[in-house]
Amino acid sequence: MDETPLPKCVESSLVVNAGPEQVFPLVEDPHSLMKWVSFLRQVQWAKGSGVGAKDRCQIEIAGRKVWMGAQVYVYEKNVRIGRKSVEGMKMASEIRLVPEGGATRVQWVMSYRPPLGPLGSLMDALMMRRAIRKGVAASLGRLKRLAESGYQPIPHMGVDDLRDAFSNGTPPVLVDVRDPEDFARPNSAIPGSLNIPMDQFPNRVGELEKFRGREIVTICYAGRMAGEAAELLQGRGFSRAKVLLGGLSSWNATARPS
Repeated sequence: MDETPLPKCVESSLVVNAGPEQVFPLVEDPHSLMKWVSFLRQVQWAKGSGVGAKDRCQIEIAGRKVWMGAQVYVYEKNVRIGRKSVEGMKMASEIRLVPEGGATRVQWVMSYRPPLGPLGSLMDALMMRRAIRKGVAASLGRLKRLAESGYQPIPHMGVDDLRDAFSNGTPPVLVDVRDPEDFARPNSAIPGSLNIPMDQFPNRVGELEKFRGREIVTICYAGRMAGEAAELLQGRGFSRAKVLLGGLSSWNATARPS
């Protein structure tokens, strides 16, 4: 990993009325990050936990979407977690949780090096730095609301684990919550998936009752809608419900050679 120091870009903090043990899972779990990081568009895959864990995601800053691979370089449970890019735009992010009575001060430090050389530096001066600062503030506000609501991360399954389950002959029940038109397109769905569109999902959960004791994995294109469906299933007692991390976008992008 490149150890060249990156210039500090943004440092912001906010007090959350929840303990560090409630906040930390939300800053560690890849799917939870999608619920509160305002500039995060997709998490394509994530592997491992603690120092050395890796993920690949898409972010959008100042109207520019970029893919980044990152690795956890510092990890203290309920205290702090830091990630550095190993692919794409050079960026580092560290979140620290400092107890304040029964609350937690969340401190977020982001550093980066603008891409595109001198042109990137000009863009940074004009747009990027301000966009990052605004995005960090908005994201911390979302995190505060999420943590104070008592939200718990929904379990997820990675695409590699799903392919392994197919290979082992033990695939979970797959529920695709996209619109029927998208689901019906050739080669658009994972084989064996059931289609229950998200706008019908709350009223059709009963169709999954026969699978209550089995592992159920919900699917959409990028994972956001499917996460809502998995949350609904969990709330109705389907304790083994999970979401496919990164959705069909991740499934297609990480296809194994045939």
